[in-house]
Amino acid sequence: MSFSAYDVERRPRKGSFYAQVDTIIDWKPISAIIDKHYQKGISASGEKPYDGLLLFKILLIIGCQGRRACKR
Repeated sequence: MSFSAYDVERRPRKGSFYAQVDTIIDWKPISAIIDKHYQKGISASGEKPYDGLLLFKILLIIGCQGRRACKR
């Protein structure tokens, strides 16, 4: 086995982080809390509002990726 093959084998696959997060975290209680406090309105253009849990997941991902970049 070459060094590059070993390195490629050890690298995490794209998307594996998100799958792990989805497996580890039970989103139902978090979603209930968010839904209780997140008030959905109607935009001026009539677009549907984003789901509160989706917005929370985006913030979680941005925060984790920011920490990874700081470590490098």
